[in-house]
Amino acid sequence: YPTILAKFYEEGYPYLTGVRKLMAKYGKSPAAMATKAFHSLVRSDPVNAVCNGFDSSAVLYFTMFWEKYGSTQWVPFHRKSDREIELMETKERQAYIRHCARIDVDSREAYEIKEQGSVLQDLQIDMPLTRLIADVTSNWKQDLQEFLSPQGFLESDADASGLRAAKCGADLLPDPTPEEWSSWSGVLKAFDGFKVSKRGSAPNKHTEALQRVVHLHGKSPSVVALDRYATVVVQEFGKDSVEAAAVSSFAEFWKER
Repeated sequence: YPTILAKFYEEGYPYLTGVRKLMAKYGKSPAAMATKAFHSLVRSDPVNAVCNGFDSSAVLYFTMFWEKYGSTQWVPFHRKSDREIELMETKERQAYIRHCARIDVDSREAYEIKEQGSVLQDLQIDMPLTRLIADVTSNWKQDLQEFLSPQGFLESDADASGLRAAKCGADLLPDPTPEEWSSWSGVLKAFDGFKVSKRGSAPNKHTEALQRVVHLHGKSPSVVALDRYATVVVQEFGKDSVEAAAVSSFAEFWKER
């Protein structure tokens, strides 16, 4: 794991902390983590919804990394002895310690203990029953049973006001149907000529960046044109990124198509 994480970091891939956490949590081989089956497993984990799709996005980037570097002969990370570390210059020693902290992966047992220690105490919150059950009747006890698990907990998450948490993140947006996905070739061809028709013979500079986000997130044209998707791309790549500009241009194209 450490050697792979070091390469992942050196190549500038995002979500390093997410990949490191998933390595500790699941303990799977790198090749297994770069599969659609593992992505589906992580995506279905309720924790993924709580963190707005952070974990499943980490799998997407790790899959991209592994497709490119998976055939590398990974040499185990050589750790310096305590004596070697002591003999380092202060600046060099601090950099080495930071590097080790960046690529070190906890054992599964250590990860679980750390996670348990970070869990806050259970808070008991009074909540109007009508916020949970819109059509509550006088037989409210029976009505409530339909919303509880056998252990007596709410089946659906709700905040202190009784409202449901709003999910966000590209990985939690609807997946395309086979017809929608197959339409991308024609849509991209039309989009490539979109700016051409408006600005003379200049090529569409956004097509390549749009292809990257389509390959990364795997969403339909109608989803990529949504404001919500644009927000996700801005959060992921930055508001001044070429990806954000490409999605904004595509949304304009989609409205005028």
